[in-house]
Amino acid sequence: MITVVFTGYKGGKLRFVLAEGDPEDGAEISIEGHLELSGGGEPVRGVLGGEPTPPDRVLSELQKADRKIALPDVAEVVDRVLGEKIEVKELCRRCLASDRVTVLKHGYRFGEVEVCGRCAREILEEELRFRVPGFSQTLLEKLERLLHELRDIDRVVEMVDPAFDPAEEEEKTRWEIVEAEDEEEHRLPLTELDIPEELRRVLERMGYQELTPVQTKCVERGLLEGRNLLVVSPTGSGKTLVAELAGLTEVLREGRKMVYLVPLVALANQKHREFMEKYGRPLGIGVRLQVGAARLKEFSGPERGPSPRDADIIVGTYEGFDLLLRTGAVDPDDIGVVVIDEVHTLADERGPRLDGLVCRLKTLTGAQLLGLSATVGNPEELAEYLDAEPIVHNRRPVPLEYHLVINQDRRQKWDRIARLVESEWETEYSTGYRGQTIVFTYSRRNTHRLADLLNERTGLDVAPYHAGLPYDRRRSIERAFERGELAAVVTTAALGAGVDFPASQVIFESLAMGIEWLTPREFQQMAGRAGRPGYHDRGKVVLMVEPGRRYHRSQSETEDKVAFTLLESEPEPVEVEYDDEDEREQVLAHLVSGAAKSPGELERVCDESLGFAGDPMRRVKELREMGFVKGLEPTEKGRVAARYFTGPRTVHELSARAGSDPLRAVASVRPFERFQLSPSIKRAVERVTRMSVPSRLDDALSVIHSERKEVIERLPPKEKQKLVSLMKELDCGCDAFPHCEHVSQRASELALKVRLEGKSVYAIPRILEGRYGITAYPIDIANWLEEVVRLLECAGEIAEEPEMAAAAEALADPWSER
Repeated sequence: MITVVFTGYKGGKLRFVLAEGDPEDGAEISIEGHLELSGGGEPVRGVLGGEPTPPDRVLSELQKADRKIALPDVAEVVDRVLGEKIEVKELCRRCLASDRVTVLKHGYRFGEVEVCGRCAREILEEELRFRVPGFSQTLLEKLERLLHELRDIDRVVEMVDPAFDPAEEEEKTRWEIVEAEDEEEHRLPLTELDIPEELRRVLERMGYQELTPVQTKCVERGLLEGRNLLVVSPTGSGKTLVAELAGLTEVLREGRKMVYLVPLVALANQKHREFMEKYGRPLGIGVRLQVGAARLKEFSGPERGPSPRDADIIVGTYEGFDLLLRTGAVDPDDIGVVVIDEVHTLADERGPRLDGLVCRLKTLTGAQLLGLSATVGNPEELAEYLDAEPIVHNRRPVPLEYHLVINQDRRQKWDRIARLVESEWETEYSTGYRGQTIVFTYSRRNTHRLADLLNERTGLDVAPYHAGLPYDRRRSIERAFERGELAAVVTTAALGAGVDFPASQVIFESLAMGIEWLTPREFQQMAGRAGRPGYHDRGKVVLMVEPGRRYHRSQSETEDKVAFTLLESEPEPVEVEYDDEDEREQVLAHLVSGAAKSPGELERVCDESLGFAGDPMRRVKELREMGFVKGLEPTEKGRVAARYFTGPRTVHELSARAGSDPLRAVASVRPFERFQLSPSIKRAVERVTRMSVPSRLDDALSVIHSERKEVIERLPPKEKQKLVSLMKELDCGCDAFPHCEHVSQRASELALKVRLEGKSVYAIPRILEGRYGITAYPIDIANWLEEVVRLLECAGEIAEEPEMAAAAEALADPWSER
């Protein structure tokens, strides 16, 4: 293929080149020339390949070309000379200077010009050689992938320059700015609201004078007239006050209850404290905390607040309040307003339980329903499900900046995080508050490592925070952060939907949580924590990306690819996925709560569901065969199962093992799956094998077992003894070991036996580490033991099996005299 390209017109000379090959991929220039034009634009002289050539012959040669292209600034002249329309394209100017012709389809910015992909890669390598001596080929390959996404050579190169400081040059890392609300948006004054006078006075003392735009929209759409609403707006936009206005008006005027539901116990505790301080004491109303009763001796305590029937406000987890409905502990007619905070939780693994609860609320109560969320991709569908009007408000109360920082390795990443934390702490906002940071990382262990490093590098107070810490320690960190005593907390995704820290900056040290990449919803929830109105003038979200990085061998995508996906993602639709056991549990709950008393009613309540897709009567048949219902009437066995929130099939299988060893029975149906190899054994095995050994027990055993004899024999005596003891206890003798289910079951039995020795949940991991070289976080052990005790209590009550009941009692309180 021959292509003629007209490259410029100056001093009466129209310059061109002839190139061989496809200009889309880069054609080599073979001949250069020009036509000299008269004042009237007629060709009067020609040069072709450096030789004077008659203009007619030059034009003849040009007409033979398979393709004719002109740069935009000479297209008009070329049209007149050739007497025909030709292609107008932007070309890579660097290629032209290197005797190549390349059409720019998607250019790469370099300074003030754009170049083609080939030149971009060449420039990138040249710049790296100059800026980063001794760079690796791997780094170059990673940056080429990033360059393809960003299409900005200067931006990519500068990011990996060791001297680049993202805290000082944030305009170069800025990806996007989400603008704040317009000051001109309509805001209702507090004085115009039809609310009880005593509530108005309390709000005025808190500093409220007018509503935010989203609060104003809600009032105008019927919030105070009892209308169901789905409110979708960013974190900090005022959704909680929307709920409080409706709920407290109902409490004070009609004497009916406000129920405020959240997904996590930590959030329930926080909301209970807030409601007590803001409204309980000033208004003289009773606020009850309703979460699952703690069965373990270490965590049991008195109930907080009045009884469910006497409380004016019930703050609880979804399951905690559902228990009241299932057992009749609260009169549905007494409920005036139900607030479902974080309603997008419908999309997670607990979604079927929340979905079932919503269906029962709609059937049993005439309460006003308010759904609150910051991240819903299908608000119209979700609003229809709630019989509500959708209120969608996308503007934030303060602007939010997204930044992307590219790092060569973890060391550079952590150094830069230290600078960002330090810089934010030195920032004082117009409100007088300092900047504070939440750093998200992929594992609990990493929260401690990174917090220690940040403390050392910055000299500031930085604390690790995760669900594995004792409650008192977590509460202490929360209070210190709220008082402005901590520059940063380093945490895991658990905080993404957890306690609301007033942070101005959110840093993603990694985009993974455990072995999974963040979903768009998780990312948006976590990013939304940055910037709180009344505290900060803006929020800042920083993604610290290491191109090519994976955090687990099961991950197919790399961190840089995930980063761009998340930055460009839209809110995900909220959908509920049921499995067979979920459907059985919810059908039983509908029957036990009285939400359905006939086949028709059961069909109707299940039709209200967002995700129930099975045949309700088929599930009734299965429940009947297991003895949970008779006809459509729940049996005592069914009522017990519903009260304990256990899957019917699970508790049926456990109760069927009555007479066998209770510990073995419960470990087989509910094993603990968060055991880890102790750090000392992990390091010892890695030294011997020269391989990276996973922390998770089942993954680690796969590596160890493949070279079992050689590995064990070469270990130091202490680690060798622990590993020998562990393998002896866990080896079930089956062909699939260690890839079988018996590993977690047998390890679970070890933990249960240690508990029965009279050890606390905090001592169990230490003892397991000392004997077998395995460990776990105490709070994970505690949560699992709570479930084990509940299962044994339930199965023991159903099967009338005293040994199971005794085992449950002993595991709950191994210190009592029996």
